[in-house]
Amino acid sequence: MGDHVDYLADFDSATGMLRALAGYLRGEDLPLLGAMPRSRAPLMKLVASVVNQLPTPLQEQIYIWSGWLEAVSLGVVSGEEVADWMAGLYPRRQYPAVVVGSSNGAAIHLWAALGIPWLPQTFLVPVARSGVRPDEPREEMHWAQPHAELVLQKIQTSSRITCTTLSRIGSWCSA
Repeated sequence: MGDHVDYLADFDSATGMLRALAGYLRGEDLPLLGAMPRSRAPLMKLVASVVNQLPTPLQEQIYIWSGWLEAVSLGVVSGEEVADWMAGLYPRRQYPAVVVGSSNGAAIHLWAALGIPWLPQTFLVPVARSGVRPDEPREEMHWAQPHAELVLQKIQTSSRITCTTLSRIGSWCSA
């Protein structure tokens, strides 16, 4: 199996679905969305039950800080490294087809039933930014533009900037 690419978001649907399908095609299950070793499952179950009992503002702070823990500098992004990791998750063998496209839970079930690997058309690299005014998407786009240019230069493919702004919990942009 390919070495993990540390700068990809573990909480992203594309990463989770990729790991799930690859695990299924290897004949393995997927505890904790493949983001952590199986041995941590009991601890994470306990942590989740504690977090779910907290007041909403405290829960939001936990989500903000856990998102920050995955944030990276865009200088480390390598499209070739990501592609190698994604392909390396699947068993080496002949397949009747390969699918490239967006994340879709129903389609992932279909690809599993057909024994077909899927490669996501996008991947999420969380980039932290402090001092964000949550209700200013133009400000976010202005900040993210030079970072998107860096990504375009490094991975030699198309890039889009997505800013997620949540008025009470801050925002983050991905390119």
